[in-house]
Amino acid sequence: MFKKLVPINAEAHKNAKIQPVNSFDFARSFHIASVNVNEFPRAAASFPIVFVKSPNGEEYRPIALFGTNEGQNSFIDEDGKWDAPYIPAILRRYPFGVAQVNDKDDETSFAICVDEESDAYNETEGQALFNEDGSATEFLEKVRDFLTELQKQEVMTSRFCELLTKHELLIEQTLELTSADGSKKRLTGFYLIDEKKFRELPDQTFLEFRHKGVLDAIYSQLSSLAQVPRLARQSFAKAASEETEA
Repeated sequence: MFKKLVPINAEAHKNAKIQPVNSFDFARSFHIASVNVNEFPRAAASFPIVFVKSPNGEEYRPIALFGTNEGQNSFIDEDGKWDAPYIPAILRRYPFGVAQVNDKDDETSFAICVDEESDAYNETEGQALFNEDGSATEFLEKVRDFLTELQKQEVMTSRFCELLTKHELLIEQTLELTSADGSKKRLTGFYLIDEKKFRELPDQTFLEFRHKGVLDAIYSQLSSLAQVPRLARQSFAKAASEETEA
């Protein structure tokens, strides 16, 4: 996504301006993207939500599926427009991001960053990052608030996944997609919530889930699987179009 992500600095970026992001070409090669639990209800109406294991194999994280092949996003049209009702927050943050930094006392903190090679970044047109006195503009403060909330939701999502893992509710599944001509494609390496096991949870455990406010997320993930046929249609159509152009 990022080409040159650097921490925002009042001196280095005193003239920096950000134009609206009107193209999602930066995400054209993303066939998956992370989503947080607070996004599940809206994301579920557009994409299948599944879970993947971290590289160390000990943690899970939820993702939205955009394509059936690596490097293929079937929700971006030829003009770079997003072709779905919902845009995940991790994409809406572009061209901004966060980076972990260590201060002189070796304490970890996070810095707001900007992609200096984004088409949205320039020094002539758009929203300024800093006022003439070097203070952050209202625009930059809103970016800071958005990224701060995004990080909070990432923590909540990690806790949600830990809760599912604790109760052994995630199971590895194969998603089968069928094209209009009947050909099939199987997607492996994904984990889903075991609906049968979830519905058989003891009442006390179910109440725990209710009190922790995670039931909506669980039901949303389960309902998101209704988007698998749509993903299949768009992915197969995208692949066919690319083959024709080639």
